[in-house]
Amino acid sequence: MSLLTAMAPSFNQGAFLWRRTFMKYLVLGVIAAAAIPFCSIADTLGVKADLSFYDRHIVADGVTWSAQNDIIHSKGTGESYLVVPGTYDDFVLTIEFKPDATVNGGIYMRCQDPKKIKANTCYEANIWDAAKNQEFRTGSVVKRQTYISKQDTANQWNTYELTMVGQHLKVRLNGVVTAEMNNVEYADGFIAIQHKGKGEFKMRNLNIRKL
Repeated sequence: MSLLTAMAPSFNQGAFLWRRTFMKYLVLGVIAAAAIPFCSIADTLGVKADLSFYDRHIVADGVTWSAQNDIIHSKGTGESYLVVPGTYDDFVLTIEFKPDATVNGGIYMRCQDPKKIKANTCYEANIWDAAKNQEFRTGSVVKRQTYISKQDTANQWNTYELTMVGQHLKVRLNGVVTAEMNNVEYADGFIAIQHKGKGEFKMRNLNIRKL
């Protein structure tokens, strides 16, 4: 009997044990992965400063949009919207924005018609420290929910985190909850960014994660 023949059972036994151990950990890995909520790359939309990505809705001429260094910049006097393609139901939206002291901006959610963007046909997280009705200044949901924590945002970078799940909407500004409501009427709709009136508005790092 050769040395290799004599050692064969030992090699075969080792291979068997290796395969059994491998299958054990493979099964455990599959079980662990199944316990983690699935979120594909397609579930998260990250938008750089590319104006060609958006649809444009112009209500009144006079607003100029530009993009440079991953920042979208609007300037002028008028009323114009950048509309994100497609509709969204449940999501978390984050965006960084820098308004001047005069511009009327906002993030509109679940809009029913991309050509009729209004506070009563959407849910608008306001960006306007100088709002005529101060109950609905930055941090509020215009015409629907007043702010509960006041912050001044003009001439500095700020972060909105907007969460919509079913009938629930939570507005978080710079890490602080500023408005919350539990009676959202529309189940889904469009998302749009507003520039209205005189002034300048900058935004960057828009991300929308579907839930």
